[in-house]
Amino acid sequence: MDKLQLRFANEVEVGDFTIKIPKVKDIVRIGEDKYNQLLKPYFITKDVVGLNSGVFNQINNFDLFFISGEDEKNKLLQDDGVPYLDVLLESLKFYFSEELCELNGLHLKDEYGVDFGYDDDVLSQINYILVENNGLIDRTNFDDIADMILKINFTERKEIKPEPKFKSKRKKDIYNKIMEGRRRKQEKDAHTIADMVRIVQFGGKSFINFDTIQEFTIYQLIDTYMSILSIDSFNIKFWQYHAGADPKELNLEHWTEEIKKLNR
Repeated sequence: MDKLQLRFANEVEVGDFTIKIPKVKDIVRIGEDKYNQLLKPYFITKDVVGLNSGVFNQINNFDLFFISGEDEKNKLLQDDGVPYLDVLLESLKFYFSEELCELNGLHLKDEYGVDFGYDDDVLSQINYILVENNGLIDRTNFDDIADMILKINFTERKEIKPEPKFKSKRKKDIYNKIMEGRRRKQEKDAHTIADMVRIVQFGGKSFINFDTIQEFTIYQLIDTYMSILSIDSFNIKFWQYHAGADPKELNLEHWTEEIKKLNR
């Protein structure tokens, strides 16, 4: 699905799966903090978790949610102790608007008569998430679903760059503090969905009422918000140019060019 189709879509297809694109009113219903929490599982990758090379090559991103310790409890936990698998299941239920459940290959064999020909001990280690009317999510299709959910939210998985090598522990500590400071500043400066609603409501050439905005999909809201910022940025630079600023320093590119970049 291209960006033109995304702008007009209420749902997107990924293989055999149909994902609902949340509207602003859906996010208002559960709250922005909750909505952001439901996005977190899709950012989790092997690079983010940090695995040793032996384990890294044996599993994929979907498997991370099912790793358990000797007590059979999930090891991939949020700061509040809630397993990320629980958050993932709640999130998928939100995006599919369907009932779903976690199961493994042995459950499929015993309860649904699906036999892949493996021994029971192997089947018990193969994990699935059954979405009521869509099918099975597993290690072969999870990344495609995760990428699409992030895409309709105008974001993507972060590339983890290797940490520089340091000659001393002190230099490493300084580096980590600088990076943490940058991260906090980015979080502080980032516009929330509530901010975006206000900017879309008042930032264009005409006022848009709440009833209209609540029917926007999250993709439409962010797309409109980013377009308004592009136009506003051009206008500010244009006024600075007329006030005597050097056009070379302003990078006075028309706002339509910025919007083209958003479409790529």
